Amino acid sequence: MMNDTEINDISYHASATASTMTLVNSHTVYTLNGTIRVKIVLFDHKQRPKTRGGDMLILWMRDRSKGAASAGSVTDHDNGTYTGILRILWTGQAVIRAAILCTREKMAFMHRELRKGYVICPSPKRSDGFKHPLQKGKLPEHLAVKPFLGPHGLPMSFENANRTAIRPCFVHLDEIPSGSRDIVLIHLYAHFQVFPLHVFKARMKYIRLATERLLIRSPDIKIVIKGPHYFIKHSTRNTLGGLWGPLYDKIIRQEFVSLYARVIYLDVWDMHVTGENSDVHPSEGLLKTMLRTLFGYVCSK
Repeated sequence: MMNDTEINDISYHASATASTMTLVNSHTVYTLNGTIRVKIVLFDHKQRPKTRGGDMLILWMRDRSKGAASAGSVTDHDNGTYTGILRILWTGQAVIRAAILCTREKMAFMHRELRKGYVICPSPKRSDGFKHPLQKGKLPEHLAVKPFLGPHGLPMSFENANRTAIRPCFVHLDEIPSGSRDIVLIHLYAHFQVFPLHVFKARMKYIRLATERLLIRSPDIKIVIKGPHYFIKHSTRNTLGGLWGPLYDKIIRQEFVSLYARVIYLDVWDMHVTGENSDVHPSEGLLKTMLRTLFGYVCSK
């Protein structure tokens, strides 16, 4: 993909409206805990069939009347066709949906520009500081919780951010005292998306080293890493969406492979796909679900 010839004509990109999705061996009724298979065939904007793979697709189904949803897996056959598999987790009805998260041509362009050392600049939006979801509401008074928000340090794509509050995540980790029993949630994602992948990879390495030091001096601390989430737009009109999400997920898993037994990884990608999350900042409903999932893990260990 990185050696693809540069294509400036967007009509050659895969088109969601021109592409098709059909059931494979369709049935009138499907069995609970069974699977549904779909075939996806991609066409470009001039309805020409795509003859190679590499486009990033997502697949999900949901029943809004029951509040039920599940994400599927997609297999790329490298010829413009894809097979999707969904597991049936509830009884009733469901609507199956698929989306093109990113075209092959767009990904190739992004990689070429970033390898040249360019930074992809979104349209800026003024910001006088940082906001955090916990600021939207109060925590229950019976919980002895004292939240602390520590911005993760540069890169930070704010126009007028409070730079005195910005310090790298690994610095915050190194300042936690010995014997701490805190719950530490680490999340790095959207602010890194306009920078080359090696920037994110290097930052995760420093965080992993700081985590190892912290676990030695505070063995009862709970360390949680929140993985990337799916979104399609950004309040600053950044068009990258969740493009790097799956790649960031792979980087985090590889970097922390030796700490799987000590660090909790909060994988929320499918949750946001099935919740049809659109903005870089998840909805209040998704935030509540993530918090319940978080405390479900930390309270069981």
